[in-house]
Amino acid sequence: MGIGCADLLGYTCEVLSVPSYVKQGALRLLQDPKMVELRSCEQRVAVSVLVVSRESGIPLSTEEVIYVLKINKAFLLRALWKWKKVGGSFKELSDMDWIPQINQRFGLPPTCERRAREISSMLRQVGYLDPKRRALASCYLSGLEHGVSPKVSALQKADRLWLFRFAGFGRRSKRSKVQQRALT
Repeated sequence: MGIGCADLLGYTCEVLSVPSYVKQGALRLLQDPKMVELRSCEQRVAVSVLVVSRESGIPLSTEEVIYVLKINKAFLLRALWKWKKVGGSFKELSDMDWIPQINQRFGLPPTCERRAREISSMLRQVGYLDPKRRALASCYLSGLEHGVSPKVSALQKADRLWLFRFAGFGRRSKRSKVQQRALT
């Protein structure tokens, strides 16, 4: 680990606003001998921040790390694949991990969180959505049920566009049978 990786890690943690214990854990992970398999400093920092934040239960998306480090998704996925190949662990987040963060981003009251968990479990039974998108849809619907307009502008562009398509907004959107059952 060079001095540049530690500096890049500090910058990344500062921009992502993760707690200090995530930064300390990521610094320890950067010194792990398995990190030698990852040749790029950006890959090492991305993997260490993602692994430690996921183990700590902090929902940090790969898109946020990609944006901060200015790397492409294939580069990060290749690094995560190498990390798993050498025996490293990487915890996948469930929708229940995402709901509190998304609820806060939408500016919804805490009472919406309980209903979002119920909606999320219903969506899980109806059809397949990845955990983050299931949490997005359930928080959005929960906010609408409570009569609060969620602040969709606080989301990243890709998530915002997906949510608009899922909810049926826009000129070209057509709901699938799964979406129609979920929204009724």
